[in-house]
Amino acid sequence: MITANLRLPTLVEYRESIVEGVLPGGMLIISGIKTEELSTLVEHYTSQGVKKLQVWSEKGWSALLLQKMSSLEV
Repeated sequence: MITANLRLPTLVEYRESIVEGVLPGGMLIISGIKTEELSTLVEHYTSQGVKKLQVWSEKGWSALLLQKMSSLEV
């Protein structure tokens, strides 16, 4: 499990390390994201071999559920 309180620039900068910490098939939840920053975050993380499973948004804030793909899915 990885937990952190990070803003978008830091989440983007460390995306490779964050994704490396998730086992293939494992889940990654990122929350506390400004809704207007969500598409940028999804672009950066999906380029690292994760797929978006679900998004929750309320009052300008979002949470994101991602799954790291196995090497067979990439």
